[in-house]
Amino acid sequence: MYHSLEKFRNSVTSNRIAYLDNFRAVTMLMVVGIHATGYAGLDMTHDVDRFLDFLVRTMALQSFFFVDGYLFASKHNTPFTYRLYLTKSTKRILLPWLIFSGIYFLARIAFESRGFFSENLILGRSLGDIAICFYASRMAQQIYFLLSLFIVRTLSFALYRLSFAPSFIMVLAFICYATIFKTFIIHVPHLQGDPIFAAAGGLQYYLLGIVFYKYRDTIRRFSGHIIVLSVFAIILYTVVDHLGSWVPNRKDFLVKCFYLIGTYCFIMVLTKSRSRNIVSSIGTHTMEIFLLHQPIMMKAVTIVVFAVLSNRLAGFAIIMMSSYFGSFLLGMIIQRFPYGSLLFGRASPSYNSKP
Repeated sequence: MYHSLEKFRNSVTSNRIAYLDNFRAVTMLMVVGIHATGYAGLDMTHDVDRFLDFLVRTMALQSFFFVDGYLFASKHNTPFTYRLYLTKSTKRILLPWLIFSGIYFLARIAFESRGFFSENLILGRSLGDIAICFYASRMAQQIYFLLSLFIVRTLSFALYRLSFAPSFIMVLAFICYATIFKTFIIHVPHLQGDPIFAAAGGLQYYLLGIVFYKYRDTIRRFSGHIIVLSVFAIILYTVVDHLGSWVPNRKDFLVKCFYLIGTYCFIMVLTKSRSRNIVSSIGTHTMEIFLLHQPIMMKAVTIVVFAVLSNRLAGFAIIMMSSYFGSFLLGMIIQRFPYGSLLFGRASPSYNSKP
């Protein structure tokens, strides 16, 4: 296994951006933590539990829209063909969404048929309810994000042209769209986990990623100041807007942005060079963790953990870390089989696939 890890780590191409991979590894841990809060039964009436929820939930999925926008902008000097880009996105994002939605859909039917759940999502439901269940990924709540990201990528024909605009125009585009979303779009009725609505919200952070690419040199130069400013802004906003509570409002857009920006800059500062480590290597394989960590793996881990533990905070930490590394290792094992990597949207069944 050690040699496999070394091969895996050394196989990553040298043209990757190390701090972005580190950032993705950390934010994927947050994604796993979101689901671990529910499995561990954190009590949101307790400030400590609410603060843990704030740490993992505030900007986890938003960060992946942000990174995708950053990377998309970084390629604006290379030839762009909308049809080719959408074809690659279909293989990389839409195919894993379809495959794992099908896997978890069939698994849900199997468990429901044995009375494993108190409420059925599929058996005994109408075709309309079943269609909504599949579309909104009710059987595996994280999967809807892939469809949301694909929807944003379908706008790449316009986003590509926008990425050539002067930097201040991109800033204005981000501010204008965020204002439109906050004022109008957020009030449109939608399903819980609706991929179209999630894409509309995620586009804000995608645009922010493009902005950060355009100002990347300035941001790197002043990253320390930005970290301090982000922390101060969150604290100040919490004091002013939520007097009497020391836990920030994770649903507020400005809090999300400052938390995302501060975390991004903090990881950039910590990443001293382009050298690879296990964290940045995990960051290149977040798709595997994302698809595998729940519901089946995390449920199994939860049963084992609470068979020997009763403390919910300790249980939360163990469930989160075990599911995170367990899904990472399981993804590595699956990719050792012929065409196993295709399940995760990779081009070839080897670790040398580009992420």
